[in-house]
Amino acid sequence: MRSFLTVLITAFLLVITSSPSFANKRVALVVGNNNYVNVTKLEKAENDADALGRSLQGLGFQVILQKNLNRRDFNRQLQRFLSQLSPGDEALFFFAGHGVEIRGQNYLLPTDIPNAAPGQESFVKSEAIGVNYVLSEIGRRKVRLSLLILDACRNNPFKQNGTRSLGRTRGLGTMEAPPEGTFILYSAGFGQSALDRLSDSDPHPNSVFTRSLVPMLTKPGLKLSEAARQLRRKVMKLASTVSHEQRPAYYDEVLGDFYFTPPPVGDTKTADPTPQTLISPPAVIPGGGTCGIWPQIATSATYAQVNAFLAECKTGIYSKLAAARLKELKPSATNKIAALPPIIKKTPPSGDAAKIFSRAWNLFNGKNGERQDYYEAVRLYRQAVDLNHASAMVNLGYAYENGFGVQKDNYEAFRLYKQAAGRGETQGMTNIGYMYETGKGTKKSLAEAVKWYRKAAEAGNANGMTNLGYMYETGRGIGTDLKQAFKWYKKAADTGLPRAQNNLAYMYLNGRGIRKNERTAFSFYQKSANKSFPNAMYMLGYMYELGKGVGKNQREAAKWVMKALKARHPFAVKEMTTNANGWSVTFRRELQRQMSNEGYYNGSIDGKFGNGTFNAVKAVAGQ
Repeated sequence: MRSFLTVLITAFLLVITSSPSFANKRVALVVGNNNYVNVTKLEKAENDADALGRSLQGLGFQVILQKNLNRRDFNRQLQRFLSQLSPGDEALFFFAGHGVEIRGQNYLLPTDIPNAAPGQESFVKSEAIGVNYVLSEIGRRKVRLSLLILDACRNNPFKQNGTRSLGRTRGLGTMEAPPEGTFILYSAGFGQSALDRLSDSDPHPNSVFTRSLVPMLTKPGLKLSEAARQLRRKVMKLASTVSHEQRPAYYDEVLGDFYFTPPPVGDTKTADPTPQTLISPPAVIPGGGTCGIWPQIATSATYAQVNAFLAECKTGIYSKLAAARLKELKPSATNKIAALPPIIKKTPPSGDAAKIFSRAWNLFNGKNGERQDYYEAVRLYRQAVDLNHASAMVNLGYAYENGFGVQKDNYEAFRLYKQAAGRGETQGMTNIGYMYETGKGTKKSLAEAVKWYRKAAEAGNANGMTNLGYMYETGRGIGTDLKQAFKWYKKAADTGLPRAQNNLAYMYLNGRGIRKNERTAFSFYQKSANKSFPNAMYMLGYMYELGKGVGKNQREAAKWVMKALKARHPFAVKEMTTNANGWSVTFRRELQRQMSNEGYYNGSIDGKFGNGTFNAVKAVAGQ
C-alpha cells in the first residue's frame, strides 16, 4: 500500500471581494484617429485600429476599441482601460493617428487638437495625451507587461512658421529608458515619418506599419523581440519601394519571453522522473475566495459579471470555463469569478430608488438594451445610495473596491459595505468580514472578521457560513473547533454552494468534526464536481484511483483529473508534472490516451511520463 502525505493548502474562502490570482489576463486599448478637425486628416488609422483590435481579440485580449476620440473621450477611455488592469496583467496600448514630440516628450493628439503655432507648446501639451503619462499610469497597476505600439510617427501636423515649428517636424523623439517589464514599439525610427500609405493609389486598407504587424501576431512561437526585428525588416523593405526611409524602433525592457501566440507543444521523449509519493489533495481549494463562486453564477452571469470574474481570476481554477462562457455571451470579448452579489441583481424596493438601481445595474452589466458604461452606472448607483437603497450600496462598494468606473478606494468600499450591512444586507456583512480579515480599507482584525461572518451566516448568507466554517477550521480569529466548522460547512452545502460541498467532503474524508465516511465524502465531491468545482473534480479522480468511497476505476479517475486540468487547477497540474509516478500505470496510460484523443499528446500510450507527457499536461491546463 502506498503511503500518502496529506497537504493542507489554505486559501481565502470568501466570495465577494477581490483576491490574488495565479496568472494574468490580457487587456488592450486600441485607438485609431482619422477625423482631425483642425489639422490634417488621415485615411488609414481607423482601419488600423479595426485590424489590430480583431487580431488581439482572437488572441485572448479583452479589447477596448475606439475611433476618432476627442480629448475628453480619449481620457475617459484611457481611464476605463486602466480601471480594468490588475497586478500581473498583460496591458497593450495601441494608437494610430497624429503624434508630436515637444521638448523631448512625445504626445498623442486627439481629434479636436487645436492648430497651434510655435510658442504654444504648453497649450498643446495640456490638450494632448502624453506617452509618458500613459506608461506611468499603466505601471502604477503593477502589470506584468506594458506594451505600447505607436503608429503615430507621421509628419508634424502643425503648420511651420518660417524656419520654426511646434515640436519636431516629423516623427516622434527618443525616450528615457522605460521601466522593467515595458516594451515600446514605434512605427518609424526617431525623427523619421511613418507612411499612412505607399501612394495615393495604394489600395491596402492599412498603414505600411500595421499591415506588416498584424500577420505576425498569429505566428506560433514568435517572441516579441524577434517579431519587432522581423517587422522592422518588412517595413523597411516596403517603404523602400517608394524611396522612403522608415525603420521601426523599439525599446525592450521585458524580462523573459512574451508571445502573442504561444509556441506549439511538442513531444520530446526523455527518461521518466524518479518515482515520488502521491500527495493527497488539499483540504480547502487553492484559488478559493472570489474565484470559488463560479459554479453558482456560471449559467446566470451576465457579460459584465463574467468579465469581472476573469479580471480577478485571470487563469485560476475556473478561468477557462469563464472565458468560454464570455465568448458565448459576447463573441468579440474575452477574459475576469469575481463575483458576487455585488453585481448580482436583486429585487429592489419600489419607488424611484428601484428604478435608478435597475438602470444602473443594466448599464453596469450591459443588459436589457443598455450599452455597458461603468461611469454612468456608478453615477446612478450614487443616486440610489442617496435614497438608501441597500443593494446599490453593496454594488457601489464593489465598484470602488475593484476600480470599475471610479478610482479604487478600499476605504470608501468599506464604508459602503458597512452602510449596507446596517440596513440588513447580508452580502455587505460578508464583505465587511473579508475587509477586516485582509485589512482592506480598515485595520486588520480577525476577531472583527469572525464577528461579521457570524452575522452574515446567522442571517442566512451561504458565503458567510462557509467563511465562518473556515475560520473555525483554521482557528483564525477564534479557537479551532472542527465541529463548528463542520456545522457551518453543512449549512452552506445544504444551500447548494459547491465550495461548501467540497469542504464538507474533505471533513468526511478525513474525519474532521465528524466520523470518517469515505462514501459520503465521495458523494459531496461528486455534487461539487458536477457544478464544475475544480478541486472536487481532482478529488473524484483521486478517489476513483484509490477506490475510496467508490470502486476503483482508472478511466473515470483520468476523466476527472483531465477536467481538473482543463479548469487549470494548480494542484492537479503540479501533481501530474511532479508526482505522477505515484499514480498507477493504468491511470497514467488512461490520462495519456485521453490527452491523445483530444489532440494534446502524440506520444506512446505507455504510462511513462516524460517531457512529452508533461508538456501535454501543461497544454491541457493552458500553460
